[in-house]
Amino acid sequence: MNIILTGMRGTGKTALGERLAASLKIQFVDLDKMIAERMEMSIADLVQEQGWEAFRQAEQQVVEEVSHYKNYVISTGAGALMNEENFKLLKKTGKIVLLTTSLEILAERLEADGNRPALMPGKTLAEELELAWQERQERYYAIADLIYESDLQTEDKESDLTQKVEELKNLLKENKFI
Repeated sequence: MNIILTGMRGTGKTALGERLAASLKIQFVDLDKMIAERMEMSIADLVQEQGWEAFRQAEQQVVEEVSHYKNYVISTGAGALMNEENFKLLKKTGKIVLLTTSLEILAERLEADGNRPALMPGKTLAEELELAWQERQERYYAIADLIYESDLQTEDKESDLTQKVEELKNLLKENKFI
């Protein structure tokens, strides 16, 4: 069974997913990283040069491939499971874990990472996050098998990540997902 991580950009799907997979001694895959490797460019460049539609098409192809994986932690892009077909393909393979984080903390994390394409050109990051959350919140909660709040953020990022992995592992065990 796979553990599929979803949530807004900046919730920690990749960082937490990599560490969780290592802790569980299973494989990890990041859909956005797969797309970037296949397209031979960053997601930001792909979106800027070819548009969101090209990105979503590439995402669907990667989801189709990953839907055959077993015993993986899978980090999805923030919008990947908004697509019903992507959702159905991945849901068959495991449990969906929604990572949530306050919009303020998301903004702090994303401002430190300049390699993410704007979802809504002309909007501030705070406006973009608020609108994206309003659009996606209902869907995220409807599809999630489990919800984990990944807000913890201190000066010691390594310690934070270790604590989050342990908390998430315990939650997965309590719910008999692992």
